[in-house]
Amino acid sequence: MQNMLIAILTYTKPLEEIDAILPKHQQYLQKLFDQKKLLVCGRLNPRTGGVIIAKNISREEFEKILKNDPFTKVSEHTIIEFTPSLYDDCLRGTIL
Repeated sequence: MQNMLIAILTYTKPLEEIDAILPKHQQYLQKLFDQKKLLVCGRLNPRTGGVIIAKNISREEFEKILKNDPFTKVSEHTIIEFTPSLYDDCLRGTIL
């Protein structure tokens, strides 16, 4: 089983600045989804940051993706790496 990578983003700027960059961030992420490099992403609730889950890429590539994300101007991130041991069958072929 391949390790999974999760980035937890924490906003470092006011929401007005987040919202100004959001369209560029979403376009950037969509390109990565189109390239099959991301599995899922979304906002934290309450809206203090977000989550990005990578799909079958190395930690080095994930770090490069996060570095090039327009959100680097308005957030910090922490990468969590783990080895899935139990998962729903709907993820078979997605993370294996």
